[in-house]
Amino acid sequence: MALTVCTDERSRQYWAPPTRSVELDRLVVFTVLGVMFRFCFGPVVPPTIRKTVFFPAPGNPLYTMDCWDHLSVAMDGLFAM
Repeated sequence: MALTVCTDERSRQYWAPPTRSVELDRLVVFTVLGVMFRFCFGPVVPPTIRKTVFFPAPGNPLYTMDCWDHLSVAMDGLFAM
């Protein structure tokens, strides 16, 4: 699991259902009121993702970023026709 705190105001006002990431098919992402969760499912976590996981990781890094680009893509999928 990787955890990111959203720095933008818009992401703190919305939530989005879990969606598959464009980064990796086994990566599921969802945002809840300014916190973005990323879960990687499968028997082996890819090394590129393993280095950035929140738990377990040395020092348990906490990331911050503007999450609106990710959240708006998830929301667009909800209202696609």
